[in-house]
Order: sequence, then C-alpha cells, then structure tokens
Amino acid sequence: MLLAPALLLAWCPAASAHARAQTQAQAPEPAADSEASPADNEAALDDPALEEAQRLFSEGANKFETADYAGAIELWTAAYGLVPSAPEYSVIKAKLIANLSAAHERAYAVDEQVDHLNQAKILLESYRASIDTIYTAEEADERDHELAWVAERLTKINAELQAVADAKAAAQQTQVEPEPEPEPEPEPERKPGRGLVIGGSVLTSLGVAGLGVMAGGMVIGGQNNDVTDLPTNDLDARGARFSQGRLGNALAIAGGVGGGVLLVTGVALLVVGLNKKRSAGADTPPGVTLAPNFDRTQVGVSLVGRF
Repeated sequence: MLLAPALLLAWCPAASAHARAQTQAQAPEPAADSEASPADNEAALDDPALEEAQRLFSEGANKFETADYAGAIELWTAAYGLVPSAPEYSVIKAKLIANLSAAHERAYAVDEQVDHLNQAKILLESYRASIDTIYTAEEADERDHELAWVAERLTKINAELQAVADAKAAAQQTQVEPEPEPEPEPEPERKPGRGLVIGGSVLTSLGVAGLGVMAGGMVIGGQNNDVTDLPTNDLDARGARFSQGRLGNALAIAGGVGGGVLLVTGVALLVVGLNKKRSAGADTPPGVTLAPNFDRTQVGVSLVGRF
C-alpha cells in the first residue's frame, strides 16, 4: 500500500532511468552492454550490503506503518548508507530520501519537534532535485505527478514552519512584563522658613519666660534685701531674709541673661524664617508685629508672628 506517490514501501528493482530507457529502446533480447542486464541484477541480489539494506528497509516500513516514526527514520537512514551510489541504484536512494522526509513529517505530528519539519523540508528538496534522473522521457506524466506531490508537501511544511514562528513571536510579545516598582510618594512640600519660624517662636517664648524669671527674682531680691523692719539682734531672721534676697538676685541674673539670649535668638530666627516665607510667596503673608498687652496689673507689648 502506497501512502503517497513518492513513498516506497516495497523494495524496487535496481534500475536507473537511463537503464530503463535503454531497455525500452532495445530489442527484446538484452544487449551485452545494457546497464540493467540480468547478470547485473543477479549480482546485485547477491550483494550482502544490499541484502542488509533491504532487510533494514522492510523493518523501517513496518515501523512506519505502526506509527513508530523515530524507529523508521533510524532504520531507513541505515539502509540508505548501505545502498551503493552507482547510477543503477539512484531510484532506491531517491525513494529512501522521500520516505525519510515523510517519516520526519509524521514524527513532527507526534512530538512537535520543529527539527523534524526542517529535516523533512531539506530531504524533500533533495528528492525533488533527483526526480529528473529517476524518470525517463516516456515517464513524463509520472514525473510531473511526482513533482506536484513534492510541491504540495513543501507548501504544507513551509506553512507549518511559518505557524510555529508566528506562535513563538506572539508568545514573546504576550509574556508578562515585571510590574514596575511603585514610585515613591512625593514628600510633602516643605514651606520655606517654617522650621526657622517654629524654632524662633519656641526660643522667643523661652526668652520671654526667662525675662519673667528675671522680673520675679528682682521682686524677691528687692523685698528681702531690706531688713530695717527686723530687730537688730534677731540674726536668724536677718540671715534668712538675706538668703532669700540672694536667691532672688540669682534668679534675676540667670533669667535676665538666659532670657535675653533666648529672646534675641528667637526674634532673629523668626525674622529670617518669615522673610523666607515672604520670598517664596507663601499664601499667608508672614510678618512680625508688636501688639500692646496690658491688664490690671501690667502694661507692655507683645511680639506677634504669623506663620
């Protein structure tokens, strides 16, 4: 049973197209110099290499018919190597090439290894190149039929190779790209001079508190440095009052020095910070102002900053 025109599933006679053409053109009795003489054919049958090639070919045909295409490829390749390269064996070698091509096509249908398609294409192109040498002029119809079969097979193989290439390209395009790392959230916009304003406000408040300590110390010192109302012989009372006076004086000095330094520094920071905010065009116009501050017990001014 032939699966396709080119496939050889039974061993064919060892005769080239040239030998068959000569045989057809000569008289019924073979000439002595005929390439396909009975003596030549009998010698061919006695060739151990050809006998082994025929055995391997038959085993490969069984493998092919039972869908063991890898086994058929192996056996037919070995058989091809045993067939002599003489012209009279060109038909057998060409048909083995066609068989190997078909086996590779079938193997691709089983394991989808693209190498099978590439090898099938190369083998078919090799077989197509030898078709003219295995058919005589009188066999033109068979030759044309064979060429059409090869062209059909090559078209199918090329289409399958293109489909494989397209699928590979599509798979590469649809590969999931790694998600980009999220961009860090932008830091909140820092208002120019805000830190200076806050620091200046704190230092100014501490400075004012220091001046308050100074005022309290001065009051304590002034009240306790006067001992005229105490008896001159009451040394303990006088000593206690002097001690309180010295404490008040110390508080006044410490509060005055510390409070003054803190107040000056705080005001300076406030002015610089507020000026920076003004230069940056802050929404709320900054400023430093003095406001009157008085109640029933005191009269003064307050330093007011907007930030």
